[in-house]
Amino acid sequence: MKRKLKIVFTKTLIMIALIVIVCQICYFKGYKSEWNKFKCSTLKQHSPKFIIMILTANSSKYASRRRNIRMEYLSYPFKHRSEFKHYFYVQRSLSMLQENAIYNDFLWYKGVDRYDKLSTKVWSGFKTLYDNYDFEYVIKTDDDTAINLDALYNSVVVNYNATKPFYGGGFAVNKSRVARGPLHANSKWSRMCPPGTNFSRPINGRAQGSLYVLDKESIQNAINLDIPPTHYEIEDVYTSSMMETIKVKHYLISGAPTKNWKAKCNETKNYIRCRKYTYLHRVYSERDWNLVRQMYFNQHNKH
Repeated sequence: MKRKLKIVFTKTLIMIALIVIVCQICYFKGYKSEWNKFKCSTLKQHSPKFIIMILTANSSKYASRRRNIRMEYLSYPFKHRSEFKHYFYVQRSLSMLQENAIYNDFLWYKGVDRYDKLSTKVWSGFKTLYDNYDFEYVIKTDDDTAINLDALYNSVVVNYNATKPFYGGGFAVNKSRVARGPLHANSKWSRMCPPGTNFSRPINGRAQGSLYVLDKESIQNAINLDIPPTHYEIEDVYTSSMMETIKVKHYLISGAPTKNWKAKCNETKNYIRCRKYTYLHRVYSERDWNLVRQMYFNQHNKH
């Protein structure tokens, strides 16, 4: 009797171990485990018009930024909210796996996650989305940017009649000035990067890295070029170079790319005027998010 119980117990442990191993393999390959069916299924669900790819870092200090984004503009009652699906693009780590188990909104990056490799990271994300997801446009943005989703929808779908191919964003420099030389000489990039860093922009204009939009056809054509970024090439410069190479013109999407919007909108209390901004860059604190809510909803507290 004891021998039979021992055999049953051993088989049970082996079965549990196999189930755990199989499910971990599924999980680490970027799939979710369906425990009741003991099989792996892809993450494809709803096919939105826009996929928002939010760059973030695999550090706990950025968890508050992701939390704010989920609680704030991703949950605002915009008319066209159902047309958007978001993913935080991040390198896998134990803390990220734990967070993703709760929210299931991470897209895993398998490369080296550093500023000087940002161009490679962004375009790896574009390729992953292109190969595995259904969409019409990808919005690349950062975890310190707030987006008015209805305004963005109207910019692309209404103002530009869902133009394809499409490359849209705020201009990094004045539209009337053609600059092919060094830009942002005193920026963090110039202090961080060695001599020879590419700070130039294509002649057709460069969209700011805080937010820009590409349609699926443009991503496909750029990926097929298979032109790797040069050493230390800035991500939005690389993207604009790719768009110029495949002859996709730049469309303007109004945004507030610097911290100046905070003083302008807060001091004048002219929130209606500030609502023209499709996106706001450098949104960090609760005070910033309060201002965002006032601009978009004319209310002091969302909760």
